[in-house]
Amino acid sequence: MSEFTKDPAARVDFAVDFAAYLAPNETIVGMPIWSVIPDGELTLDAPALSEAKARIFADGGIVGHRYRVSVRISTSQGRIDERQFDIKIVDH
Repeated sequence: MSEFTKDPAARVDFAVDFAAYLAPNETIVGMPIWSVIPDGELTLDAPALSEAKARIFADGGIVGHRYRVSVRISTSQGRIDERQFDIKIVDH
């Protein structure tokens, strides 16, 4: 699992690439579903899908806290996959 750092004042985007997971001619259907634990301190917004990449913007957070971000996709072949990464809030 990957870990990234983010300043609490920064609004930055993160992307998860599902290309290696998808079979030939398989696509992501619908908008990916994003979540963050713990909820309420780090804000996720503006979800987007570009080919096989799910993107989200993260804003806020509390210095010293670590947040687990998850993204879940459904595919044209009926498969479901979920990926996670951590964001640690640091003063840059």
